Amino acid sequence: MLTQAQNPSPPPVFKSKTDLVLVPVIVRDRHNEHVPGLTASDFTVEDNGVPEALVSVEEISSNTTLPQPIAPKDGVFTNQFVDQQPKAVVIVVLDLVNTPALEMAGARKAVLKFLATRIKQNQVLGLVTIEPGRVRLLHAFTSSAVVLSEALQRVTGISSTTSELPTNGDAGRLNSAHEREVGTAAAGLTAMMVQAQREIQEAMASTNATRREQGIKSTLESLRIISSWVAGIPGRKALLWVTGSVPFVVQSSTSNLEAEDYNRSMKALSDANIAVYPVDARGLFNADFDAQSGVYMGSGPYAEQQGRASISSVPAPQDPAYSHFAMNDFAQTTGGLALYNRNDIEKMLDTAASDSAKYYMLSYYLRPRKPGWHKLKVSVKRRGVTTRARSGFLVVTLQPETDAVRQVEENTALLSPFDYTALPLSLKWTSSTLQEGKRKVHFEISIPASAGLVDDGDRNVLDLDFIAVATAVTGETAGLTSRNVHSNPKPAAMQQIEANGVTYVSDLDLNPGEYAIRVVVRDNITGRLGAVTAPLRVE
Repeated sequence: MLTQAQNPSPPPVFKSKTDLVLVPVIVRDRHNEHVPGLTASDFTVEDNGVPEALVSVEEISSNTTLPQPIAPKDGVFTNQFVDQQPKAVVIVVLDLVNTPALEMAGARKAVLKFLATRIKQNQVLGLVTIEPGRVRLLHAFTSSAVVLSEALQRVTGISSTTSELPTNGDAGRLNSAHEREVGTAAAGLTAMMVQAQREIQEAMASTNATRREQGIKSTLESLRIISSWVAGIPGRKALLWVTGSVPFVVQSSTSNLEAEDYNRSMKALSDANIAVYPVDARGLFNADFDAQSGVYMGSGPYAEQQGRASISSVPAPQDPAYSHFAMNDFAQTTGGLALYNRNDIEKMLDTAASDSAKYYMLSYYLRPRKPGWHKLKVSVKRRGVTTRARSGFLVVTLQPETDAVRQVEENTALLSPFDYTALPLSLKWTSSTLQEGKRKVHFEISIPASAGLVDDGDRNVLDLDFIAVATAVTGETAGLTSRNVHSNPKPAAMQQIEANGVTYVSDLDLNPGEYAIRVVVRDNITGRLGAVTAPLRVE
């Protein structure tokens, strides 16, 4: 059941909800140094061309201590952190999906050099890889360059999903050579050979297209997983995406499902306060270089007109500038910086890693809450300074396919090696009873008031999915319980939830043994996920 603290009910108070938009802004002078001392009167923020009244302007000097999870105590396990001071967190991501193995080997050396020579004292870094079908945590956040280097040295290259087979252009050249070779053969045999070659080309093109689509899906899901992992860490986070290409394209012919997949990833990055820094693992390009850059994302008039709602998987132009254009667009959308066409990758990583040390956090109320893409423009009323902020954010509404989407997200969270911190929660063992040779283990999942669960705009809605899975040491699932809690709290109940949070009470039937219990909670109003893993010994 779902319970709230049994305090006397206060008098009903009706409120109208407003969403507070947070915009991290980097302001630099001519020497690329942080400009201190700015106030609200120095900034102008436009949302879809409309000037906004700022609620607050805070100058942030990020804390360089490690984000410390709250340690288990008295049988309580949580995904929350000890303090809420903004952290200068950097996530280094090696993209093994969109980068050929030979290029990734060079990128790995550059990252090792960065760790050995340029990492600053007390700089907090985490190291992950994006791989086909999964995100792998090489090392959690640490300030030790030695530890990160050792973890990185264990990484082996994985072939790109987009470049293993000949491209259409390669197939055309093969076909031309083949036709010259068989030119003296009998006409009938030539026709048969050419037809067979065309069928091979079509099969190759189909396989490449499938792999590109899989690469796009894997990359987008990986970005959402990383966002859910670090969302609970306060402050602006820098994601250094070391990749061979950004595999996205904006165009008119795209399914709604693909568009939603992209939109959910961009919203997750925005909600987690992540700025993405695509770093081109291929280094310096020759102007005549014939690059296989995957697919590209555009930001021209069509993208702005359509609200950046469309992606597709199509072969990119051969000119590597298209891939760089895609990197620029992705960085601008999230407030990061694209870094490419240089061989000193370690310096590019250094540039990106230093950005979150000092910045400004601006806020304003989103009124009205208009669904779709909101284009942001931030400027400073001072001469000789440059500003950088994300170019916009997405406001979404629930879609009919949300049920299918949330099931996929919950299954991913159950299997993920990361605690999900976008939705804070705690797990507590309460008691156990013997029943038919098994132990019925009772537990509570608590969500604090700070989570802001109730949507009190046009309607009061509480919509949560609770899932708990027990995994034995053999890797087999030993127990599972799940439930959706959907209600429309009355004003008095809503006030109690806002003041005290909610607690979900349930149990698992387990045989004696050692287990890992994975708990996942999803807020279906906002799409936020919380997840925590706890050990359990059943006597």
